[in-house]
Amino acid sequence: MEMTPEITIIVPVYNAETILKRALDSIRRQTFTDFECILVDDGSSDKSGEVCDAYAAEDGRFRVIHQENMGHPTARNVALDVARGKYIGFVDADDCIHPDMYLVMVEWIKKTQSDWVVSQYVCDYNQDTVFPEQPPMECRELNREQTFEYWYVKSRSAVMWMFWNKLYSRELIGDLRVANFVPGQDQDFNFKYCLRIRKCAVLNQVLYHWILRDGSVTRKNGRPDAVVEKHTNLLRIFAFLDYTEFNSMTEKEKGYLYTKIIQNVISCREVATKAHDTSTLESLKHIRSVAEPLFRSNRTIPTRDKCQLLLLLRFPVVYKLYLLLQRIRR
Repeated sequence: MEMTPEITIIVPVYNAETILKRALDSIRRQTFTDFECILVDDGSSDKSGEVCDAYAAEDGRFRVIHQENMGHPTARNVALDVARGKYIGFVDADDCIHPDMYLVMVEWIKKTQSDWVVSQYVCDYNQDTVFPEQPPMECRELNREQTFEYWYVKSRSAVMWMFWNKLYSRELIGDLRVANFVPGQDQDFNFKYCLRIRKCAVLNQVLYHWILRDGSVTRKNGRPDAVVEKHTNLLRIFAFLDYTEFNSMTEKEKGYLYTKIIQNVISCREVATKAHDTSTLESLKHIRSVAEPLFRSNRTIPTRDKCQLLLLLRFPVVYKLYLLLQRIRR
């Protein structure tokens, strides 16, 4: 009879031969040992598959699935279909995790009786696996509505968007699977998962090292990275309005989403204007025509916030003048 591990860690692997060992070593060194790690070799043309097989041969907690190249979304879904853990975690093959990451996460997901636990992360180009000194542990316990508020309004980073700095309940994931598009698959998955949760625990400790590499999937057609990234993220968020799951959101949760869309329209317009990207600016007009009436009519958005964003959206020069006068008065 197979034992059921507490955690299933899913790692999609594609042509990561030169960097994969760092990620797998960081998993193998976890102080929390009751896990299985499913490595999905997604048709690698280098020796990534051999590296995966070597780790599985040395450590029975590692399992390998070899498949034809079908992309990271499919690789994650294949692993989800066979995962046995009570909880699910994701790690990218070019990143690494803190030795205590899953020990801390399991402790707090149980202590708070949450459906989701989220850690902070460090993001840079540095290949060294040095984590910053950790602050004293703090845990913010949020209900679903507060989770959306933290995600769309209060958080100033990508902490809620990504797969890899979280621990999920396999039971709550249920039939939910990763959408087959890049980028934005993580945003889509997390949005739908968030609507299934009762409670989320957000930790203040940095437990994941996101290592950036050149060759971002968002670079295309010669458009500036900043424009493509902001526009792509906005399109993914805007698409939530058409989801069936959107209808189950409370009015306050919808207000947080509308606020995020308007904020992203404003920031995307700024970079697209500087880059003279007319196609993006035309796209923003459509998004604005749909989102602005929803934003205006939502009664849960604070009036002050609504007025400031509408002023910035419609009269950016006047708004900047207003900020300048505020600074002078101080």
